[in-house]
Amino acid sequence: MTRPLSAWIAATAALLVTATPASANELVTNGGFESDFTGWLLSGSADYAGVGGGMVNSGANAAYFGPVGATASISQVLNTVAGQSYDVSFYLQNSGAGTNSFDVFFGGGAAQISYVDALAMPWTRLSFTGTAVSDLTTLVFSFRHDPSFYYLDDVSVQSIAPPAAAIPEPASWAMMIAGFGMTGLALRRRARRPFSQLLSGRR
Repeated sequence: MTRPLSAWIAATAALLVTATPASANELVTNGGFESDFTGWLLSGSADYAGVGGGMVNSGANAAYFGPVGATASISQVLNTVAGQSYDVSFYLQNSGAGTNSFDVFFGGGAAQISYVDALAMPWTRLSFTGTAVSDLTTLVFSFRHDPSFYYLDDVSVQSIAPPAAAIPEPASWAMMIAGFGMTGLALRRRARRPFSQLLSGRR
């Protein structure tokens, strides 16, 4: 096998090892409320709002909100890229029916998800895609629950990576590399055959 061909195969193998899709980056700080409200700003009616371990989706804590007659909200400013799309997800539980409301906002404008006087709901994963309009985007959750509580846990915001170029499967790569190797070996033998025939006296 000639050096250029062997070098090409080595480079291709290295590319196969390193060519992995870019992983999304988590933008939310303390999305599971394991450190109380660290990273979040609590605003509005803060009565009956806090962090505890009584009702959690995962981990040791979740946030709970049951303000009466007014709303309470938590917000966090995220470092984003204008024009970039983001996957926003979280787990929500409503412990009872009655006068209540829930809204989530991403960078202002209309609420992305909104409930009014919703019925009781177990832990449920909710998500939406939001597009940043600036380099700083505020994520806001707003709550009201006169007779009971909303619970929030596992908040996540991750950038949505553009579609990656198609990469052949490992089996296809192996067959391709083996094929190039056999082709190089055949060319090498064919190039040396006339000289070996002269030495042996054969044509």
